[in-house]
Amino acid sequence: KNKKYLKVKINYEGPVSAPINKGDVLGNVNIFIKDDNVGTYDLISSENIKKKNIISQILSSINYLIWGDV
Repeated sequence: KNKKYLKVKINYEGPVSAPINKGDVLGNVNIFIKDDNVGTYDLISSENIKKKNIISQILSSINYLIWGDV
């Protein structure tokens, strides 16, 4: 019944850079029903992410230039 009034807003400082450790807080999510905030929850990394090597960084940069932040 309240689905049509449901809004979700994600807040984070991006882009998020590696390395990321499991359990790191990357941002938060706010859940609204009719503009009333009914909950705020942390966005937490579920795994460790290592820093990319130079080739991966170049490919990611090219992909970003072509497609944007998808």
